[in-house]
Amino acid sequence: MIPSKASISAFLFVTLAITLVTSAGTVRGDELGRLFTTAKERALLDELRHGKPVMDVEPIEIPVQKEVEVVEPTPVIEGVTINGLVYRKHGGSTAWVNGSSTIDGDLISQYISVDTTAIRGDRVPVIMPDNVTRVELKVGQTYDLISGVVVDVNEPRQIPKAPAQVSGEPAGAKN
Repeated sequence: MIPSKASISAFLFVTLAITLVTSAGTVRGDELGRLFTTAKERALLDELRHGKPVMDVEPIEIPVQKEVEVVEPTPVIEGVTINGLVYRKHGGSTAWVNGSSTIDGDLISQYISVDTTAIRGDRVPVIMPDNVTRVELKVGQTYDLISGVVVDVNEPRQIPKAPAQVSGEPAGAKN
């Protein structure tokens, strides 16, 4: 079988490439610039790598502080208000308490929790910051945490009466 011209040229190209690679002299690092190190630099690196440490380091004792228990203060909120409600018979209901929704709101920072599975009709069960008091509120109602009274937005607020005078004269008497 006679080789074709293409196979002969490929063979000659490969042979020439091998000859050039093997005949090229070794290149020193000095000639290549900053990419490679010189023989002197390599010797210094080997000496540093395998030799005695250049600097002795004294261990330092770091005093350990006692862990301080951080107590988060209970936020001061005057009351708990139901701002809105979406009730679903089949599926999760959503309530808005103090401007935050039960889905993505921040009720935990107010220490309030709402059991959305217990929402029935127009009433929202809210567990107050003391984790004991449970109040069912309607939309628009506010539970006053200090007095423990439920106030409705639609009802007029009662203004407390001024205390009666303690002196011996009646309050409306004139001299």
